[in-house]
Amino acid sequence: MAKRFPYILSSILLVLLFAVVAGLSIFLIPAKKAQINLIELKGNIYLPKENYLRYAHLLNRNEYRYLDLKTIKDRIKKHPYVKNAEVRLDDFNKALITLSEKPFDAILLDDSKQFLVTEQVELVPMFEGTKYVDFPLVKDPKTTKAFRMMKFYKNNSDLIVGLKMLTTLKLVNPALYQNLSEIDLRKGKDILLYLSNSAYPVLIGRGNEIKKTLYFNALYPYMNADESQNINYVDLRFNNYMYLGINRDSVKSSENRI
Repeated sequence: MAKRFPYILSSILLVLLFAVVAGLSIFLIPAKKAQINLIELKGNIYLPKENYLRYAHLLNRNEYRYLDLKTIKDRIKKHPYVKNAEVRLDDFNKALITLSEKPFDAILLDDSKQFLVTEQVELVPMFEGTKYVDFPLVKDPKTTKAFRMMKFYKNNSDLIVGLKMLTTLKLVNPALYQNLSEIDLRKGKDILLYLSNSAYPVLIGRGNEIKKTLYFNALYPYMNADESQNINYVDLRFNNYMYLGINRDSVKSSENRI
């Protein structure tokens, strides 16, 4: 019996070794990757769903069926409009993408180039097919050829002035901000404001732009639609003074009716 013990022990060890190898082979064989049957996207406002998916090369099932969720998320987040994205797989192997877009404050127009501007003064090129961008327009900041590169725009002091004026109105009078259609920086000349519901320009000039913007905000509630028809311009270029250009023909017409 003692002579047979080593053989029995070696047999047991051999069986255990086979069991360990079999167990490891089960755990080490990679699981078969689930095939993605469909991709669904929601949360988009500025662009149609297809535009985001096309940008990320996620329209053709043959191109995405073997992708993992992290890769899909990374592709969607590369779109300049996208702030963040979440991706999950449902029980039917459908990839569900929920994206959040960047909040924009204005549209910058400079030499026919159009950019959407974020709160952090990030300039995002406007894509064809963009909709629901009812933001004030900031036109023609003073730039040099060196500033034409996008990475320099956020350091442009002229653009920063225009955006500060926008932010001021957005904070103190959201209704006036919504009514503001354009800030024309005029490449360093006197700044002009234009309103959606009024024909007259507001001359801000240069220097103390925020202070002058607040002055106009104080005047604005007293300028109803009827009265604004008699105004040719509002001039705030002179410190502590505000001038109204009155349409004389309208005044004479009003006098004749009295």
